[in-house]
Amino acid sequence: FVNLAQRFLGFGYGFAAGAMLYLVASDVLPEGLEEGDALPNPRWVLGAGFVLGAVAMVPLLFVL
Repeated sequence: FVNLAQRFLGFGYGFAAGAMLYLVASDVLPEGLEEGDALPNPRWVLGAGFVLGAVAMVPLLFVL
């Protein structure tokens, strides 16, 4: 069973990553824009948060 499961591990990881990206794009971003309307520049703040999050995660690719 383990040998069979290892063959589908890449597909499972890809499916999970795609599901997370879909969730963020369809639910989290629009909700963040809605809730951030009170901020002076909500799109700028959202973009800056995205960039800071990406910059924080890139080193983890090389560490882990």
